[in-house]
Amino acid sequence: WKQDAMPFNLHSFNKIKPYLNNVNLVYGTEVPLWSKFLQTAGRCDLICQYNKINTILDFKTAKKSKKESYIKNYFLQATAYSLMALERFDLFCPQIAVLISVD
Repeated sequence: WKQDAMPFNLHSFNKIKPYLNNVNLVYGTEVPLWSKFLQTAGRCDLICQYNKINTILDFKTAKKSKKESYIKNYFLQATAYSLMALERFDLFCPQIAVLISVD
C-alpha cells in the first residue's frame, strides 16, 4: 500500500489525474441529487467547473476500452444529474464529462 491506498485505486486515479488539471472550481463531490419531475435520484461524483464551464463529471472504471456507442447510458446518467442540479440548486451545467479509467 502506498500512501494508504490500494494499488488498483492508485492505478485508476493516476490514469485520470492529468484530466483533473482542467477542474477550475469544485461545487461538490458525491452530491446527493433527486428530481420530482424525473422521479429519480442519484449521487453525482463531481459538480465542478471544467475548463471554466459548469460540468457534471462522472468517474468510471473499466476492464477494457469501450466504444462511445456502448456507453450511452453513462451520458444519460450525467444528463439526468445535470437536470437534477438545475432543479435542486438552480445550477445550470451545460456540459457533462465522463472520465473512464481503463485497466
